Amino acid sequence: MMRIARVVLLVLLMLGGVSLYLSAQRLIEAHQQVLDDRQLAGLAKAKSYWLEGTVALSFERSVTQVALALDDPIPNDFRALIDQQRDQSDAHFARTIDLLEGLDSFANRDLFLATVRENRTAITALRQEADGMLAVPKVGRNTQRKRALPYDLKTEIENLFSAASLMVVADGQSSTLEMQLSKIQTLAWEIREYGGRARTFYAIATLTGQPIPDIDAGEARIDNARAKAAWQQLRLAATAIDLPETLTAELSRVEQPFAQTYLSSLDRLDAAMDQMRAGNDVAMPFEFGAFFGLSNTGLDAIAGIAPLAGEHIQTYWSDSLRQSGQVRLISAITMLLLILLTVASFYAMHRKMIRPLEAATQTLQNIADGNLDRKFRQTKRGLDEVKVIWDALESLPYRLRDARDTAAREQEAEKRAKEGVIGDLMAGLERMAQGDLTYKIENHYGATYDALGSNYNQTSDTLRLLVSEVVDNADEIANGSTTLRRAIEDLSVRTDSQSASVARTVDKLSGFTETIRGMAESVNESHAFVGRATQKAVASGDVVVSAVGAMDHIKSSSQDIKKFT
Repeated sequence: MMRIARVVLLVLLMLGGVSLYLSAQRLIEAHQQVLDDRQLAGLAKAKSYWLEGTVALSFERSVTQVALALDDPIPNDFRALIDQQRDQSDAHFARTIDLLEGLDSFANRDLFLATVRENRTAITALRQEADGMLAVPKVGRNTQRKRALPYDLKTEIENLFSAASLMVVADGQSSTLEMQLSKIQTLAWEIREYGGRARTFYAIATLTGQPIPDIDAGEARIDNARAKAAWQQLRLAATAIDLPETLTAELSRVEQPFAQTYLSSLDRLDAAMDQMRAGNDVAMPFEFGAFFGLSNTGLDAIAGIAPLAGEHIQTYWSDSLRQSGQVRLISAITMLLLILLTVASFYAMHRKMIRPLEAATQTLQNIADGNLDRKFRQTKRGLDEVKVIWDALESLPYRLRDARDTAAREQEAEKRAKEGVIGDLMAGLERMAQGDLTYKIENHYGATYDALGSNYNQTSDTLRLLVSEVVDNADEIANGSTTLRRAIEDLSVRTDSQSASVARTVDKLSGFTETIRGMAESVNESHAFVGRATQKAVASGDVVVSAVGAMDHIKSSSQDIKKFT
């Protein structure tokens, strides 16, 4: 059987092992959180670059669509603007891919890169096709492709934007602030994208001086409505949570160039084009250059919200990464301290408690074997509690010997007291059986047995009084019975004498009828009285007999009481 000291040591090791396991698990979780935060911080930056690239590509598409509406080859300023936006979008896409390739553990990295590679290949082909059309006059362009090409570019832009949804970490944790910032970033992109699409149709109308063709008017209205709806959602999202002051100030700043200037300009253009479609001779309220300038100002202001929200998202994940790094460092230090503490505790427990406890156990075993005369040597290396145990062990044999001797003396005294009180009780009971109720137990045998002697003495006194009362009552009954018997005998003699006198008187007075009749009645009355007296005498005799029987019963009961006593 394993000794208790070894059990204590094993329990200590188990507790240390559990603590180390929990600490290691916490360290692993903290390290994983660091990796997740690092990925999320990188993905937030990559997503911001990616959205900026799609915005630049969308602006390139818008300028290309306007240039395709011109009769002549593309002007130099349009060419420069397209090249500028193309370079910006390519730079943002390349930066994004470089960031994602550095995230080795990014789960969707391969899928994202494959999707993007396919989209960019399609965009390159569309750009080449657009450059070929823009280099020739309108009459040399393929009419069908001239109309379809901007829509093909729009489709690829939407695919690139959708690919941004792959830049997430599986089971990644977030917060309300980060989610709201991501929502604002997405809504800002939608406003810029749909607003830019609608702006393209209005820009062509100001360039040609003609209303938007019916085939495009419905799409223009839909894009404009989607941009306005995204603007309203953006304003609601901005009030749903406390945003950083810089982002709140930027949202307030874009209210004038976008909502009050750009959207109101679209309303004026719609009113003017409605007049033109009705046959009225009206002019466009804006020249192409003026409209293109104010639309760029409004849409660029909206476009600036997305990267600003992205910066705050990156700041959020950077702060989270710093905090998770601190938690990981604290977890590592805690685990190291637990290892050192466990080793030190194991050594100290084994040296200061386990060994002394084993020695104390051996000492107790010797005491249990009955060796109470052995002297024990106290250890000097134990804990204070162990020293207390050794101090107790040192005096334990002496106390056990004293207790053993005291117990033997008490057993001998009790034996003598028990034998003495039993002898006195037997003597008293023998005297009581012989009718002697005057015996008393006068000896003292301690508190336990003195009560027994006192109870015997009290019982003897009670029996003596009871027997005395029974004897006195029997004497009184006997005396009363004798007196009653004598009285009955005298009454019987007097009754017989009176009866004889009456008979003689009847004989002497028989001659006198009336007198005799009267005397006869007197005699009858006397005779009735005598009868009643006789009956009373007989009844008195029965009483005497009953009294004698009662005395015999009392005598028998007294003998029974004597035997019982």
